[in-house]
Amino acid sequence: MDNNLYKVENNLRSIAKRHKSVKYSIGLAILFLMLGTSAFSEDMMTNEQIASSKENLRNSIGSLQSKINQAKVENEKELTGLRLELIQLMEQGDQVVKSPWASWHFGANYMYSKWNGTYKGKGDKIEKYPFEGVFERDTNLFNRYMPTTSENYGLLSKSNNPRSAASNSRTNLDSYGIASNITVLEPPVETEVNAGINPKNVNKVPLNINAKAANAVTLPDTVKFSPISPEKLEIDTPVINIKDITLVNLWNWYTPPGSQYPYDHGNKTISSGYTYNLNTDYSPGSGITGYNKVKTFSSSEVLKTSQGIDYQKVPNFNTPTGGMEDYTYGAIFEFLAGEYTIDGLTLEVDEAKDRNGNIIHGTRAISTDAYGNLKVHNKSNIKLSADGAVGFATDEDPGSASDLHQMTNEKEGLIYGTGKRNAAFILVKEQPDPKPTYEHINKGKIIMDGDESYAFAFSKTTGINHDMFISHNINDGEIVMAGKDSYGFAFGKDRDYKVADSYINNGLNGSISMLGDNSMAIVTQSDMSYANNEGTINIAGNKSYGMYMDSSTKMENKGIINITDYKKSFTSNNAGGKWLNNKEYSRSNAEDSIGIASGKAGSTITNNGDINVTTGKNNIGAYTKIGTVVNNKNIRVTNGQNIGMYVAGTGTGNNTTNGKVKVNSNGSIGLMTAGTGTITNNGEVNVTGGNNSSNTRGTIGLSVGEGSTIDSTNGKVTTDVKEDKSIGVYSNGTLKLGESTIAASNQAVNYFADDKGKIEIVAGKTSKATTGQSSLLFYTKGSGKIILGGQLNATIKGGTTPSKRGTAFYYISPTRYGAFNTAGIQNYFNNTFGNGTSTLNHLALNMEQGSRLFVASNVGMNLSDTSATSLMSGINNAPTITGSNYKTFMLYLSKLTINQAVDLNDANSNYARLEIANSSIDNANNMTGSQNRQVAMAQENGNDTTGAGYESKEVTLTNKATGIINLIGEETTGIYAKRGRITNAGKISVGKKSTGIYLVEDDRSPAAATVGATATNDASGVITVGENSTGIYYKVKNDNADGKGTNIGVSGGISNDGRIESTAKDVIAMSFDSPYSSKTVKNEQTGIIDLQGQNSTGIFATGTGTYTATNDGKIKLASSTNINTPNIGMYTDKSTITLESDGTIEGGDKTVGMYGYGINLKTNAITKVGTGGTGVYSKGGNVTINSGTLSVGENGSTGSNDAVGMYYVGAGGTITNNAANVKIGNSAYGFVVQNEKGAAVTLKTNTPNITLRNDAVYTYSNNRAGSITNTTVLNSTGNGNYGIYGAGTVTNNGNMNFGTGIGNVGIYSILGGTATNNSMITIGASDAANEKFSIGMAAGYKSSDSGNIINSSTGIINVTGKDSIGMYATGPSSTATNKGRINLSGEYSIGMYLDNGATGINEGTITTVGSPKGAKGVVLSNNSKLINKAGAKININSAEGFGIYRVNSEETNITIANYGDITVSGGAKKIGVFDPTGGKELEKTAGGVTLKSPKGTNDINITINGKPVPNIEKVTDPVGHRGDALISSLGMYVDTLRGTNPINGLSNLNVKKAELLYGVEAAQNSTSKYFEVSGKILKPYQDAVKNAPGIKWSHNSASFTWMALPTVDSNGVPVKVGMAKIPYTEFAGNEATPVDKKDTYNFLDGLEQRYGVEAVGSREKELFNKLNGIGNNEAILFYQATDEMMGHQYANVQQRINATGNILDKEFDYLRSEWQTASKDSNKVKTFGIRGEYKTDTAGVIDYKYNAYGVAYVHENEDIKLGRSIGWYAGIVHNTFKFKDIGKSKEEQLQGKVGLLKSVPFDHNNSLNWTITGDIFVGYNKMHRKYLVVDDIFNAKARYYTYGIGVKNQLTKSFRLSEDFSLSPYVALNLEYGRVSKIREKSGEIKLEVKHNDYFSVSPEIGAELAFRHFINRKTLRVGLGVAYENELGRVANGKNKARVAHTNADWFNIRGEKEDRRGNVKFDLNLGLDNQRYGVTANVGYDTKGENLRGGLGLRVIF
Repeated sequence: MDNNLYKVENNLRSIAKRHKSVKYSIGLAILFLMLGTSAFSEDMMTNEQIASSKENLRNSIGSLQSKINQAKVENEKELTGLRLELIQLMEQGDQVVKSPWASWHFGANYMYSKWNGTYKGKGDKIEKYPFEGVFERDTNLFNRYMPTTSENYGLLSKSNNPRSAASNSRTNLDSYGIASNITVLEPPVETEVNAGINPKNVNKVPLNINAKAANAVTLPDTVKFSPISPEKLEIDTPVINIKDITLVNLWNWYTPPGSQYPYDHGNKTISSGYTYNLNTDYSPGSGITGYNKVKTFSSSEVLKTSQGIDYQKVPNFNTPTGGMEDYTYGAIFEFLAGEYTIDGLTLEVDEAKDRNGNIIHGTRAISTDAYGNLKVHNKSNIKLSADGAVGFATDEDPGSASDLHQMTNEKEGLIYGTGKRNAAFILVKEQPDPKPTYEHINKGKIIMDGDESYAFAFSKTTGINHDMFISHNINDGEIVMAGKDSYGFAFGKDRDYKVADSYINNGLNGSISMLGDNSMAIVTQSDMSYANNEGTINIAGNKSYGMYMDSSTKMENKGIINITDYKKSFTSNNAGGKWLNNKEYSRSNAEDSIGIASGKAGSTITNNGDINVTTGKNNIGAYTKIGTVVNNKNIRVTNGQNIGMYVAGTGTGNNTTNGKVKVNSNGSIGLMTAGTGTITNNGEVNVTGGNNSSNTRGTIGLSVGEGSTIDSTNGKVTTDVKEDKSIGVYSNGTLKLGESTIAASNQAVNYFADDKGKIEIVAGKTSKATTGQSSLLFYTKGSGKIILGGQLNATIKGGTTPSKRGTAFYYISPTRYGAFNTAGIQNYFNNTFGNGTSTLNHLALNMEQGSRLFVASNVGMNLSDTSATSLMSGINNAPTITGSNYKTFMLYLSKLTINQAVDLNDANSNYARLEIANSSIDNANNMTGSQNRQVAMAQENGNDTTGAGYESKEVTLTNKATGIINLIGEETTGIYAKRGRITNAGKISVGKKSTGIYLVEDDRSPAAATVGATATNDASGVITVGENSTGIYYKVKNDNADGKGTNIGVSGGISNDGRIESTAKDVIAMSFDSPYSSKTVKNEQTGIIDLQGQNSTGIFATGTGTYTATNDGKIKLASSTNINTPNIGMYTDKSTITLESDGTIEGGDKTVGMYGYGINLKTNAITKVGTGGTGVYSKGGNVTINSGTLSVGENGSTGSNDAVGMYYVGAGGTITNNAANVKIGNSAYGFVVQNEKGAAVTLKTNTPNITLRNDAVYTYSNNRAGSITNTTVLNSTGNGNYGIYGAGTVTNNGNMNFGTGIGNVGIYSILGGTATNNSMITIGASDAANEKFSIGMAAGYKSSDSGNIINSSTGIINVTGKDSIGMYATGPSSTATNKGRINLSGEYSIGMYLDNGATGINEGTITTVGSPKGAKGVVLSNNSKLINKAGAKININSAEGFGIYRVNSEETNITIANYGDITVSGGAKKIGVFDPTGGKELEKTAGGVTLKSPKGTNDINITINGKPVPNIEKVTDPVGHRGDALISSLGMYVDTLRGTNPINGLSNLNVKKAELLYGVEAAQNSTSKYFEVSGKILKPYQDAVKNAPGIKWSHNSASFTWMALPTVDSNGVPVKVGMAKIPYTEFAGNEATPVDKKDTYNFLDGLEQRYGVEAVGSREKELFNKLNGIGNNEAILFYQATDEMMGHQYANVQQRINATGNILDKEFDYLRSEWQTASKDSNKVKTFGIRGEYKTDTAGVIDYKYNAYGVAYVHENEDIKLGRSIGWYAGIVHNTFKFKDIGKSKEEQLQGKVGLLKSVPFDHNNSLNWTITGDIFVGYNKMHRKYLVVDDIFNAKARYYTYGIGVKNQLTKSFRLSEDFSLSPYVALNLEYGRVSKIREKSGEIKLEVKHNDYFSVSPEIGAELAFRHFINRKTLRVGLGVAYENELGRVANGKNKARVAHTNADWFNIRGEKEDRRGNVKFDLNLGLDNQRYGVTANVGYDTKGENLRGGLGLRVIF
């Protein structure tokens, strides 16, 4: 058919060709086929007809195609349906024919689920539990116990820290958990101990003011292009000291022999078990009649030299010589001819002695003396422990030229030396004409520990015929030389060998490691053919060599030489204990060592291998000083500070065309020459690196020393160096560069031509250079030149800051501040880069953006001229420059005049674009800026090229009178200089955190300089600063890292002649920090410092220097708002600094005039401070007030001033007050010395006259060793003043006129001091009701302090006011002595008052003046004593008066000794008595418990609801000892169990009403709830209270759950204390929580019933001890403990049981649905594990994690009908719940389940299926409840049972979507009922009972699964994607459980349950499975909306 159509087509084409009117087309062909030949007839159709026909034909064909397609689709549908039907039929058939016998499936899977959210329960967990954990208790124990009802509670600091246990730190956080608690407040009870006098307490807080740091400034760094010249490395010629080893004589030419085991002939292996026989192995006759040596060798013994024989001890030895012929110590083995192998033996050449005890030196292990061919192989262990011992010794002999004497230490052999001067091999001269060839070969190990040792040694050849001795020396093993002065191959002097045939070779497998100092691996000092290294040489010691040539021997390195760190361990297998037991050999950081070196003129040593330098310092790859070194291959430096190749002296070096020197290590050098040495580089040199770690040495590519040469014309040099000590190429000689690439960065220099050096880039060559950031292309010094004969292409890198810019040229003006112009540049180019004509026309410069062309030094410019851009125009032979946006120049060591206004905000201004460093600047214009961190003028003075600093005048910064600097941004600086001179005559204003003038001294001024860094604010200068800013800042920052910062004697410093002002806070006007006396800080006479802000300081002086900070001007300070952060006029924190003022310091309230140590107020000084201020505060040294005025607190009001004129806290100083005027305000102090135990402080006051107003103290001192001498007349115009208040020795020589005012005290002696009055004291009235007594002289404080007062014979005390006292003494050590006169004229006045054991002595007169009413001569109270001496007089003329007036109490023990006269008149009595106190009834009640102390008794009654309580436990004697008592500034704590030390410190009480808190320690040792404490345990506290009279005490229990009540004596001192526990039920609130109002009460009722049940020492008793220990201020701890104990772990127990059962249900379902059945009788068994968690936001329901594992079994019998089956299943699961509570509780559930199943299909394809299952379960569970009480975890354990029944129904409809896909929607209903037995906690503390309960679950579910199943050969791939919704309609989560405290009759309390889940859960599952007929794997992931739970698991199964 195809052929016919083809023919038709050809015929038609032929017709068309013949007829022009016919054109061939496909259409024509179709017409012909349809019409035949009529297609060509005349009546052929028209074109339109043809077109119409075509369209009809097309439609017809299209219609046909459409019908065909439609039929195809319908057919495919029918085929698909038929295919699915066929598949389903096949599946039904498979079910019919499925095997009837049993199949077994075994598998395992593990699931993990993670909740990323929480169950939305009741939503109150965060609210109820803001913090769950152990609360942080107050570290101040006293604060724990502070009652919240106390007046002092408000003094505790407040915060809202949820972690704190203290109530004061839990503002608005007063509840915890879901228990209902309230606080039971203990009623307060107060008592007071009777008081006497209450003195003022002086305690000025020491000030500690930190220096304010000046602000860092941003400025161009000083130019650092001053690289050091490289040090010329001096290499000493090595001292080669090859010492001869003299061997002991061996005698083998006669018998008996001189060795132990000689062999004369044969080829033998000598090993373990070999028996040696002298007669057969050596000679038939031993030479001794009857003597033969027979020895069987063993691998377990050591053959030692010392085991040799002294023949003279052998019978029949008849030929003694007295020499070594008589011994066999010479060698262990000796061989004369043959071939021998010593295998597996152990030999030791130890110390041997002759019969006279002399050590025999020169012994050896193996000796040879052959007369024919001889080979000896050592496969044994040889130890050389004796000095001078040898392993192999070869004696040469005449022999034959064909003989070979070969000694080999085989691979198994070890030669180990520990002695000094050992040798492994030695060739020994013996005969003059040696003909054989001698070979020493090492293939094993040679390890030498001793010094001066050798691996291969050669003895001198003196006497041997010339050029005859042939020696081959080969190492193919491992040699380690650990000692110093050691050698691998030591071919020394005077060795005459046959040169052509002798050699040394370290073979390919050989390694030599030299670990000792001064050692060499290979050295030749005599000639031989060659000495080569083909293996490895490791050099790890100092001053050691790999290969050293000192002869004409050809020496090559063909292998590897490493100068490296070494570390390796060795183990030997010798007998007699391992010599080497993993012994480590290590050495590191070699120095001054060399790889190869030539040490002989004319000799050449060549490197044809690799030399690697990887450690240490000053190590060299190749070196010579006299010969020639050639590198043909590689020299590498990769670590340390080392050199690749170094030629010094007259040596020459050649890096050939194949040679490569590569250096990549900081501080290293590639090639280096010195002397007249020359290196020719025809190869490659590659150097990279920077500074070493100490920044003392940089990396240098090529270094040419003076007079030496490096010629690299035909070589290639590549360097890449960085940092300021590094140089690409350096020359102080001649350096020629051909092809090169030189890179420098980070302050390095590319090319450095020193003074005598020249660098030439040779003609015809092209070089490249890259100058990186902060680096310099060309640097020359002196006459140094850089000649560009060839082309140099250089790129200069840019930077965004001046310090980062790369620079091409460094220009220096020849005249001081000369012009920087074209002419100067041309001259520089001609002479530095040429010999009169510039060669820079060969330089192409690529200037990148931000780079710099010039650094211009020593030039002067106006700011307006700095924009010039034509500096390079017109230069002859100028370089070719490309690039843009580069900087033309930086000014350096130059001067800039700012002659135009400067806007620092303008980045394009001339000033902003200018770069200037180390220069001077003058400003006479406005400089303004508003941005942060701006700097107006800033310069740092740097160093010259030697590192010496420039003089400070090189940086002079001046703001002239018309100059204005105004910076309003933060962290700005007006003027900054380092080692410069700053002058401000204009105005400087800076903002916040800023500095006006900032000056740094670095001590680098040159030695000739006399002036260092200075800054002056001139008289016209004004500096205004903002917050946290400094006016003038000065600091010494010593820069002596290089030893050149040592000029500390130059003068310098800062001064203010103008004005420094501020209204901001945290300001320092002048800050000065200096360690030297040569620097000064001064506010001059015209200087004004005006600080009106807060926390500001006028002059701040610090540092370690000894100097004086001076104020001659005026310092004004605003009032301070905080006494701890005051404004201060002058301040120092260093004792070596003296503050001096001859000017005015005037401060407001709470300010400090001067603060420091030594202080001097001069004649014109005026120091004035306001309320709360301190005029002078000294921490030590001497304080002198020469004259002037001291004014303190004149504006103060009474009681709120606390100002002090002079406050001294130092030791040992002298205070001299000669002030012309001292003014003291109300409640202020004149002079205060506060240093109780320090060295004596002397205070002298000489001001003529001073008036005190109210509540003031003129002088105060607590310095026990000090003294006060007063000559000032003191007057009073108000109340409450003290004249002198002091410890130590007080002498008053001035009158005190205190007759005006109430409560004034003339002299008060404290702290055991003695005060004497030699003048007149007059006092006025008292206010007795408020205990404000006027007293002439007073001593002591109650019973806690003492003093001594003396009214001398010239002293007069006038008591003119009512109730006032002449002399008052209190305390058992206090005394009052009257030798003068006490005049009583006021009503009820007292001459002498003695209290608390004080003693009064009257030697003078106490008398009334007139007849005042109620006057008393002497009053005695509380154990006091009066001695009225003979001649003394007490004269009282007074109605109601008494001569002596005493207390009436018998306890007070008053003593009166009267030897003088007591006269009374006017109605007075000689003696009277009084009762100071009266009894008082005390009572408190809480919770029905009452404590009562009836009036007039010392009893305490304890009742409950009015009935006396039984079992009141009495505590009297301490048990144990607590040490010091707990005392606070707020009160005292009483330990009711343990004893305590005597109590001191109640003088620190700073409250009017103090707390006396009684601890409940007594309850620790008892189960009682009631105590009475008295006796010894209370006595220390009673004594303390007695010694603190005048204090009101608030009595409370320290415990939150107890109360306490004292009974007190007549003095108010506690006698007994009753204590009772408040019932816990009182702490129950009335809220319906956890569930009901009574819940918390019922629990606390049970808790109360348990109190005291368990014995002391039990854990439950410890729990109650914890509750008892909760302090009053720790209520939250009780609330937490209550909540913790209430058993929240049982809240959702039913939910957990149900969840455990669900785990089994899921596994049963998985076995049925996911594991296909292989037969109709199917058995499926799997083990499983699952880990998951539960989180909820319901308070009281604890989150937990669970971990379950178990086994599940399903048995299923299938019918022939698909989907129909019955079966049964069983399983067991163990589930562990770990609660996330504080105690980490745990529950274990073990549950078993068994059930039946039935599956019913409703069609043949099982597309509709109903499955029903029913099961029962039982469970055994264990709960371990752990809960926190205060800070300890307590336990309770229970076991309980569960059981239940469940029914599950599921209806599934499956839709077959395709051969592989199906969709199965389903509905299910699961029902379960469970029962929980009663839970009884059997062990633990506060055990609970939980009522038995049940639950029921109704869980409907609806979902669908899209499944994919595909068969691949015999494998089945399954994929399932499911989604379902489930809901719980039953009662599972909210179990409504009830509990009560076990073993009590308390009622049940509810346990709050979880909120039932009625919102349901949407779950998604993706299951993957792959199985064949035997194995299967599954993986599944899932997601639950409940808890945002993400699940995942893996499974495996096997089918049998």
